[in-house]
Formats: sequence, C-alpha cells, structure tokens
Amino acid sequence: INFITALLTNPVTQGQSTRSYTLIRMADELESIADSLQSLSIYRSRLFKRKEDFSAEAWLDIMSFYDEVTRFFDNVAEARKKRFGIVKVEVLLSDSRKLNKVAKRLRDQHMDRLRDGTCQSIPAQTYSDMFTTLKHIKNHTLNFLQTYADIP
Repeated sequence: INFITALLTNPVTQGQSTRSYTLIRMADELESIADSLQSLSIYRSRLFKRKEDFSAEAWLDIMSFYDEVTRFFDNVAEARKKRFGIVKVEVLLSDSRKLNKVAKRLRDQHMDRLRDGTCQSIPAQTYSDMFTTLKHIKNHTLNFLQTYADIP
C-alpha cells in the first residue's frame, strides 16, 4: 500500500489511479483476512489454556464452516489468478449467498445447544467468537471479489 501511495504522488492517469485504488482495497481485504486468521488461532489457544473444549457436534459444525469458507477463499483466489470473467464471478457471488444460509443454519444449531444446556458458557463464547470470525473472513473475501470484479 505504501508503494502504491508513493506512486500516486506523481501525476497518473485516471485509469492508473482507479487501478491503484483497487489494488489498495484488495490488499486491505487480504490484511483483514490475515488478522482474522490470527484471531482464530488466539480463540483456539484460549480453549486449550483453559482446558475447555467444544462438543463433537460443535467441532464438526465449526470445522465444516471453516472448510466452506476456505473453499470460497480458494475459489476467489483462483478466479483472480486466472482472471476469470463475469460468469465465474456470478457463480462465486452465488456461493457467498449459500454460505450465508449455511452460517444461519449453524448459528441456529449453536443456539439449540445453548438452550438445551449441552454447551457451557465459556466454550460457547469462544465458539461464537470463532464462528463470527469465519463470517468476517467470508465477508472480506466477498469484498475482495467485488473489488476485483468492480462490483459496487
């Protein structure tokens, strides 16, 4: 970002300025994803340090959502790398909406575990933190995709 900003202190065309802004925004989204991944490791460490854990069902939910978000990120990165066109981007946008539905279903399942008492309060908070962080990663990935595709 500093390099691109330094370049922009010189006269540039409108196209160069627009492209620079796009690259800065994409870099910012990737940085946010990296920060979120660091948070995930901190949350996992919190469980370990407190000698707490999730139920097998909760782990299955969180890891399946992690895998789905990872797959979405990988597909977006591949689309950028191979410079896929609007058709592939539309498929990825649809995938993002499907992930929102998966997130809602998994959140509801977590709320059910809280209601029926199969989830303790501290692990429940950590689960919620991890789950929210995964949603943030998905959203930053979507922002990256929209910036790449120049979608408002």
